Amino acid sequence: MKVIALVMFLLLFFSSLRVTAAIETVEVEFEREYGSQDVREISKGRIYYQAPDNIKVRLTSPIEQYITIEGQNVLIYYPREKKAFKIVAKNPVALPFFQAFLGMTRQDYGMTNFGYSLSSHEKKGETLITYWAPPKPLSRLLGRFKLVYVSQKLVYAELEDPEGRIVCQSSYNNHICYDSTYFPLQISSKRRLGENFVFENIVYYNPRFNEEFPREVVYFKIPPDVEIEEIRW
Repeated sequence: MKVIALVMFLLLFFSSLRVTAAIETVEVEFEREYGSQDVREISKGRIYYQAPDNIKVRLTSPIEQYITIEGQNVLIYYPREKKAFKIVAKNPVALPFFQAFLGMTRQDYGMTNFGYSLSSHEKKGETLITYWAPPKPLSRLLGRFKLVYVSQKLVYAELEDPEGRIVCQSSYNNHICYDSTYFPLQISSKRRLGENFVFENIVYYNPRFNEEFPREVVYFKIPPDVEIEEIRW
C-alpha cells in the first residue's frame, strides 16, 4: 500500500507543477538511465515543452518513438512499426523525470501547490534546509519532505515515510542559470519500492529556453495511413 501511495504521490506531485510565466518553451536533449540491481535501461532523446502542459518527446534510443502529452491525453507513435496509441487518462499526465527539471521554477519546488506546509528551516551561510509536513490526507502514508539549497541552487531532496525512513532521495548537480533560476543538468535519484530500490540518473544537454521549435515538431502529425488504437487508463 505504501509503495502504491509513493508512486501515486510522485505522479500527482509532478503533474501539479507549473512553470513561471517567464518560461514559455524549453527544448533539451536527455539521456536517462533507469533500473535496479538486476535491470538497467538507457534511453536518449529530445524533449520539447510548451507552457502550461504540452510536452513532446522524440526518443531516439533504444527505439524510435514519438510521445505527445497534452493534459490527460497521451499519443505514442512508433514510426518503424507504423503503430500508434492514444491513451486517455482520468487525470493530467506528467513526465516525472522532466517535471523534476521544471520544478526549479517554483520557489518552494511546488510543495505548497500539493498541500505540503513548511514546518521548519535551517540556514547556515549559503546553505538553506527546509522541512515540509505532508497534507493530512497523506500523513498516514508519507512523512516529511526535505529540500537542501546551496547558493540558491537546489542540490538535494528526500522524502520520508511516517516512521522517518527515507523512501526517495535525489541529488541535483551541474546547474545553469536562466532568468535568475538555476536548472540542474544532472539529476540522480534512488527510490525504495518495498524491499527493493530503483535508481534513475538523468543528464540534460543543450537546453534552450523561449525559442521557436522546429517546424517538424510544431506541425508533427501521425501519418493518415496509421491506425491509432485508443486506450483508457
